Amino acid sequence: MNVLVTGGTGFIGSALCRRLLEDKHDVTVLTRHPDTIKASLKSIVELEQLKDELVFNSVINLAGEPIANKRWSDKQKQRIVNSRLETTQKLISYFKTREHKPKLFISGSAIGYYGIDESNDSFDESASGDD
Repeated sequence: MNVLVTGGTGFIGSALCRRLLEDKHDVTVLTRHPDTIKASLKSIVELEQLKDELVFNSVINLAGEPIANKRWSDKQKQRIVNSRLETTQKLISYFKTREHKPKLFISGSAIGYYGIDESNDSFDESASGDD
């Protein structure tokens, strides 16, 4: 299977790419940091670098601004959201124009919240905090 992974240099993405390679898949990583990609992976910096004849069976979109390395100011929160939306929109626009579209498109983004838990009980129905 030929797989395009965005966010392949991140925590989850790098583990996923290793596993895909172990399972003998061809993996191309769309990344802002091609110098951090292992030699066993193909990397691109822009979708336009892809050759027209290259067909991806699957696209796994994990790209986005890292959530742990900066204070969550309003500006940083917007950067986090925009980085995920823009990448997803670019991927969708790109593959809409391709003759061969991926059979599988997975887009994952984790932005969670963790409030003060004064009890030992945890419920899925708990409301989010104000922060």
